[in-house]
Amino acid sequence: MISPVTGRVATTHGHSATYYSDWNSGNLAEGTTVYSQLCAAKGTTEDCSAAYSGHA
Repeated sequence: MISPVTGRVATTHGHSATYYSDWNSGNLAEGTTVYSQLCAAKGTTEDCSAAYSGHA
């Protein structure tokens, strides 16, 4: 999520194929507009999508 800025990143980089993030708190207010970006990474190279918007 790139906005609102929470400092959280969900990634499987360096983990096995079945991986679950440790993040389990930090609810956003209902209706908050959020923006997420998806990135494919290999080694030190990343290719990221445009930002997608939605609501919490």
